[in-house]
Amino acid sequence: MAVARIAINPDVVSYYIQTSDILIDDLVQDNQLKNITEWLNLTIKPTFNQLNQLSKKIKVPFGYLLLNEVQSEDNKLINYRTILNNDVSKPSRDLLDTISDMEEKQNWMVDYLIRNGYQELSFIGSTSANQDVEKVAATIRKTLDIEETWYLHCSFGTAFNYLRKKFEKMGILVMQNGVVKANTHRPLNIDEFRAFALVNAYAPLIFINSTDSFNGKIFSLFHEVVHIFLGENDLFNDNHIPSPMYRNETEIFCNAVASELCISTKNFKTMWSNINTLNHSEKMQEIAQKCRVSILVIAVKALKNNYIDESMYYEIRKECLKYYKQEKDKTNRSIGGGNGLNTAISKIDKRFFHFLSNDIKHGHTQYTEAFRLLNTNRKTYDKIEKKILEG
Repeated sequence: MAVARIAINPDVVSYYIQTSDILIDDLVQDNQLKNITEWLNLTIKPTFNQLNQLSKKIKVPFGYLLLNEVQSEDNKLINYRTILNNDVSKPSRDLLDTISDMEEKQNWMVDYLIRNGYQELSFIGSTSANQDVEKVAATIRKTLDIEETWYLHCSFGTAFNYLRKKFEKMGILVMQNGVVKANTHRPLNIDEFRAFALVNAYAPLIFINSTDSFNGKIFSLFHEVVHIFLGENDLFNDNHIPSPMYRNETEIFCNAVASELCISTKNFKTMWSNINTLNHSEKMQEIAQKCRVSILVIAVKALKNNYIDESMYYEIRKECLKYYKQEKDKTNRSIGGGNGLNTAISKIDKRFFHFLSNDIKHGHTQYTEAFRLLNTNRKTYDKIEKKILEG
């Protein structure tokens, strides 16, 4: 019996291979893909199973490989930066799929809000990067009802959720995940991005890469909310490098405001002078613990206020990154534990879920669409709904 083979456009398939993180030399090591070079020069056509295997390997939707033209994936976040703020020309499929997933959620939310008579949020794009950093931080605090000493109202473990609730209450969607949708075989790479913001007048969205540390996520949250007040989409990835390292003035501004939101300069100076030790490392560690933020945030503040020099800052940064990598490796080795339901709930903006549940009950959204938006199934959805609605 003859094996059915599929006609492909080699230029399209080549494009998706080249934009993946996998070399052809590596692909041919897979027995099903050993003739891939012949596919591309049209000597042999691939079978359905072979093309499906390629789709899985390079993390591209199977249907894309059947098209005569490359599927347009133009989105407003192609402003990729590495740790040192250098441009990245080849975003991963994991990142692109995550952005697309969040855009679908945001689009649903915008449609819901408009249908139900909600108004545009007045603070979107209400500030500019040439304004005073402390004044912008004060405006954001007032708008989001966040006290200057917000860290006194939560513990280290609850700080992110404390701030998240403030954001959600004011209409900012906050989603987080450490994998693509619900696929645990596709972890998100913290070296590629820490967070991103999708600006919209009705439903601005912040996505947090949950593989980051607790206090790293807090800085990312503050950084992205500044972009929302600027009215600019953003893809964020850095490790609190001091401003001389940056080429992008907007990022300098956003990091400065985010730092001010973490702890105001006035309060930082007061804390610094009140800690009775001459050891600068101990001072920074104590302030970081009290303010529920990374010691890197405090080190940048100390550097900018001339309490430490650059050599000390970079030594602290080096040690912090080393510690973070060790903790991340421990987490990776222990994957499989934890509460799956709590993890699923932590990914979802609570206000989004309440509106989605309400829309289902009124017959405007089907369960199948809700399952797709939440990347879940009926059984898990019912458990999520019960736990969220019961508070």
